[in-house]
Formats: sequence, C-alpha cells, structure tokens
Amino acid sequence: MAYPLGTGEFISRHEFTSALATIETKITNSELRQRNWVLGGCLAIILAFGGGYMSLVAKLDRLAEAMPAIDRTLEGRKSWMLRQDERDSQQDRALKTVVPDYETPPYVEPPR
Repeated sequence: MAYPLGTGEFISRHEFTSALATIETKITNSELRQRNWVLGGCLAIILAFGGGYMSLVAKLDRLAEAMPAIDRTLEGRKSWMLRQDERDSQQDRALKTVVPDYETPPYVEPPR
C-alpha cells in the first residue's frame, strides 16, 4: 500500500511507519532532554536557595510559637493604654474648666 504525497509521488507504508518511528523517537528524546533540564534547574534552585528557605521556615515556626504570648502582652497593654488615655482626657477636661483658654498639647511619644 502506498500513500500519495501531493506532488505526484508516493510513499510506501514501510517508509511511512519508519519515518513516524524516527519522529516519535526524536520527540521522546527531546521530551526527556527537556525534562532533565527542568529537573536539573529545580535541583539547582533547591541547592542554591534551600538554606535560605529552611531559615525562613524556621523563623516562621518560631514566630508562630511566639504569637500567643505576643497577643496576650498586647491585650494587657491595650487596657493599660486605654486607662492612660482616659486619665489624660480627664486631666485635660479638668484643666479646661480651671483655665478656659487651655489647649490640649499634641501627643508626643516619650523618648526611650
């Protein structure tokens, strides 16, 4: 059996299957080569940046362990800050009644 090529020539079934087998082999080899390049790149990235990645993961783990204590501390300080703010507001109102032209000073963070 022969297949027409469109140019007036014909190709036999054996030639056709042999050409297909060659093409399939080349495609398979190129796929393997591409896969090896990708795997090699992934391996290089892991080797080059793996230490930094592990360091980042370790820091995130420590942060996750410390977060409950940080939350408790911030909640405790929040109530203290609200009490301080209320006390300051009461003092400002008391001063305003004694000295009518008293202006509340702007907030300035104390030096450490």
